[in-house]
Amino acid sequence: MMDRLSKMTQNMDIWDIALTKLAVFFFTIVIVKLFVQLLDISYLMLVLLTAAAAARPLWRFFAKK
Repeated sequence: MMDRLSKMTQNMDIWDIALTKLAVFFFTIVIVKLFVQLLDISYLMLVLLTAAAAARPLWRFFAKK
């Protein structure tokens, strides 16, 4: 499955990636509008969750092989 996804993403250019990120951003806004309780989460908890989610991709991106 990962090989297939990798081949599919090779056809994408920078505009496709940017538009995908923008779509995810707007979808997130829709989720927050539907579930207003998400706004009550502490900003510190959100920062920790962001750091935890970003740790592995950043490590793999910057790690030398």
